[in-house]
Amino acid sequence: SKYLVKNEAGLEPTLVIFAPDNSSFDKSDMKAFDSLSASGRDQLKLYHMSRLYPAASGASSNLELIDGQKIQTLAGKELIVKKDVSKTIIIDGKGRQANVGAKHATTSKGDRIYFIDSVLLFQ
Repeated sequence: SKYLVKNEAGLEPTLVIFAPDNSSFDKSDMKAFDSLSASGRDQLKLYHMSRLYPAASGASSNLELIDGQKIQTLAGKELIVKKDVSKTIIIDGKGRQANVGAKHATTSKGDRIYFIDSVLLFQ
């Protein structure tokens, strides 16, 4: 992908995906997105993805979500992480909140998929 390129230090990124569950797309505020163009749908997908680079050569990216962390998405927008003792929340550009599931998946390449209960919106 053109988004997963090495940084200035030559380090490859890890992809982080926030994957909404199927019921997220049934919510009433998602109806307006039924008519999105292909480009708009691509932007919505990129808004659910981010790349993280390791801090040093030989190190791995820290894929744990940290309270107050700002995550730059592949769409060029920002998400904010809020954590407390019992849950982790992602806040989007509209101030909507998506709860992050307790479990995540990791691909063979090391990318991480977090499961969320809402679609993240940037408009």
